Amino acid sequence: MTIYSDGIMTDKPRVSAIICFLNAGAFIEQAIESVFAQTFKSWELLLVDDGSTDSSTRIARRYSVDHPGAVRYLEHSGHRNRGLPASRNLGIASANGDLVAFLDSDDVWLPQKLTEQVAILDSHPQVSLAFGATQYWYSWEDQGQNSQSDQIEMPGVPTGRAYEPPALLNPLLADKGCAASMSNCIFRREIISRIGGFEEQFSADLAMYEDQAFLTKVYLNLPVFVSHECWDRYRIHPNQLCAKVIRGRKKPSVTAFFLRWAANYLTSRGSLDAETRALIGRRLWPNEHPLLSRLVHAGGRFTRRLR
Repeated sequence: MTIYSDGIMTDKPRVSAIICFLNAGAFIEQAIESVFAQTFKSWELLLVDDGSTDSSTRIARRYSVDHPGAVRYLEHSGHRNRGLPASRNLGIASANGDLVAFLDSDDVWLPQKLTEQVAILDSHPQVSLAFGATQYWYSWEDQGQNSQSDQIEMPGVPTGRAYEPPALLNPLLADKGCAASMSNCIFRREIISRIGGFEEQFSADLAMYEDQAFLTKVYLNLPVFVSHECWDRYRIHPNQLCAKVIRGRKKPSVTAFFLRWAANYLTSRGSLDAETRALIGRRLWPNEHPLLSRLVHAGGRFTRRLR
């Protein structure tokens, strides 16, 4: 396909947009259309099917037929379900762009996302990843069922600047910000291979933390730019993975798995200092001892009422 970028004709896309999906028939078309609506036009779109059994496979295949060269349909061998990290890695391995941007199949990009993010990476050649604020999108239903207003979630650190590693690591591990939505980020493709891609052990319920495991590796090793701009809408709905994990009361065990993985990863690279070890320990305790933690917090509330 011939792509026009800033008036220059080229056969190679600058950005590989990747949508991984599993039974996303209700939302995937809107996600795809938000890529087509980008003001930046030098992109390709890879639709990675993680073994869907609903209409999303048909929808994705139709886009690849209707837009040959611009859109490609990918799947695992035998149309297997291998999990989100494996699907992200398949998309990366198939990408042609020197930049990669993920979009979750139930989210959408705002039209200026790629234009503004590519400009940031071009003006900061040392930076490997850029992200900004995310809109928590409650109003998508627009039927009066959701009383909560849309909210802009800021990154949690000062914005408009680049951070050298590992400045963002402890805020991420402390759950104090910097857990950037994958739909918000843009990466240089070569850095993803350098740090080993996404961790495929974070599948099924553990996929709640597949993004944070990847960001742990990035923040430890690479410079990152943090912006105040909002570039994506993160759809809030009851069938998203986080909601299912919380409803199933699995969040404590899933969080503990991620924190133990992070400690092991940092230890293996000689990067688990005393401050980070203590931070992980403080977060692990209530997740490994949820009943005792609730009793301690209840006792603390009772003591405060007596004062």
